[in-house]
Amino acid sequence: MRYLLLPNCERLEKFINVVHKMESIKELILSGIGIKELHSWIGCCTSLEVLALRGTPIKQLPSTIEHLTSLRELNLSGTALKEVPSSIGCLTSLVELDASDTLIEKLPSSIGNLTSLKKLDASETRVEELPSSIGYLTSLRELKLYKAPIKRLPSSIGYLTSLERLDASETLIEELPLSIGNLNCLEHLALQGCANLTNVPNSVYGGLQHLQSLDLSWCPKLVTFPSRVSGVVSSSAESLPLMLPTNSNNRHDDPGSLLFPQLRYLNFEGCKLSVSDFLTNLDCESTLQTLNLLGTSFDSLPACISKFRELEYLNLDGCKRLRDISELPPNIEDINLDDCVSLERFSKLSNILEQRDTPGHLQFMQLSNCNRLVDNLGMDMVSKMAKTLPYQ
Repeated sequence: MRYLLLPNCERLEKFINVVHKMESIKELILSGIGIKELHSWIGCCTSLEVLALRGTPIKQLPSTIEHLTSLRELNLSGTALKEVPSSIGCLTSLVELDASDTLIEKLPSSIGNLTSLKKLDASETRVEELPSSIGYLTSLRELKLYKAPIKRLPSSIGYLTSLERLDASETLIEELPLSIGNLNCLEHLALQGCANLTNVPNSVYGGLQHLQSLDLSWCPKLVTFPSRVSGVVSSSAESLPLMLPTNSNNRHDDPGSLLFPQLRYLNFEGCKLSVSDFLTNLDCESTLQTLNLLGTSFDSLPACISKFRELEYLNLDGCKRLRDISELPPNIEDINLDDCVSLERFSKLSNILEQRDTPGHLQFMQLSNCNRLVDNLGMDMVSKMAKTLPYQ
């Protein structure tokens, strides 16, 4: 027998010892069944590559799981597990470990032995701290910590040089470690709803050079962002060596000083950072495509917005203090201005509608509850907008 698939057999509560039939089994899918205990004989399934226990009431794993040295995928999501045994460190072939939505409070330090691991999901667990040994997971590409009560990321996270996705949304972290700048392969960083986040280190300049997606929405305590640095920033004893910029009169002469040069998506929703300062420092003029500023607080759309040549979608929904828009990116296609109740001036709108000015790609504009702007534009302009824009 090579495969045994018993998903969602809720009434199945016992699994008899059939070792002589299962020594060569490759996949064991027990997701959603009523089994409460995984017996020690599982250790005899030495050819097992996939073990799925998702949604079962299993409370613990037997120590014999250490013998599953061929195991590549282990799904514990939604189980009643409270701990991961240290013997899991013997599963050196493991590529994916999903421990999300469990009662697990701690990851064992032996997890650092899983050097083949590419995906680790500890979302919605009770894990408050990651072991420093996580830095040994040099093959890890995806780390999910969504809604875990983690207060800090270890400095050893900087050794995860293959990491492409990091989701720390709705965690309790207060700051990002200096070593975050070493994650040169990171493409997606999600910090949405990190209510305690107050600090981002200078190492983001020159680091995170391949970041494509950044979510800083609803981080109310993040009110300042580090200014562009020159010179070497010293690190603590626990931090990793960082390649940081040296003195230069022109910041573009030194690629090590660039801030997110590959960024395509930026979510700033509900953020209290200075929009003008942050956008000015960004170096993704030729890559940024989507910018979400929903609910942010500023009086005038910064003139530097025009530097983002590839920006297609701009969301200003609910920017209730916004009064004036003087500049737009040249290739903008879609603008959401709903509930910009203070907006009075859109100086280039007439030229845009008559195609005397860029952007020439504007197709969609939402203006619900922008009464002041509509009154100032007059019925002739509103009528012209209705005829010119394909969608509104």
